[in-house]
Amino acid sequence: MVRPLAVIFDMDGLLFDTERLIREALFTACLEIGYEMTDAVHRRMVGCQWPIIEGLLTSHFGQHCETEVLRAAWVRQFKSLLPNLQIKPGATGLLQTLDELRLPRAIATSSNHDDARHYLAMHNLTGRFHQVVASGDYSRGKPFPDPYLKAAQLLGVDPASDSVRQVGVISGVEPDRHDQAAFGVI
Repeated sequence: MVRPLAVIFDMDGLLFDTERLIREALFTACLEIGYEMTDAVHRRMVGCQWPIIEGLLTSHFGQHCETEVLRAAWVRQFKSLLPNLQIKPGATGLLQTLDELRLPRAIATSSNHDDARHYLAMHNLTGRFHQVVASGDYSRGKPFPDPYLKAAQLLGVDPASDSVRQVGVISGVEPDRHDQAAFGVI
């Protein structure tokens, strides 16, 4: 087995069970203001930043959709569910193994830095990652590879190097949505 140079994690849906809470908050917020969300639209939104989500909502609900009103209700609902945020099974053990192997690691997330710090602190994971790359740290968000490329750069790994290879996509995004797929482990 080839020893990886570094490990880059997606945060939402991989380390933390945020996707379940985000979905519940979205569907509740939609009902609250009179919209009917579908699983198909929701799946297309997973891992995307707000400008893409806003476009999907407008496309689905029409130009009359009050996206900022929906966003505010969604955020409020999510915050009410946040105390239920769980770390995904196996994440703590994996981090322990990476500690033992002394492998550098980073998070590449579409969330903002404040949310990332909060989630890590909630589960005593502050300091377990060498870098956190969040919204605002890169030009194109997922599903483009920019967050992962930035994380690799910050970890001192050149993704273009022959010694770097994609071991697996662990981000949860659908790689076929754009020409380039995000990589998760290098």
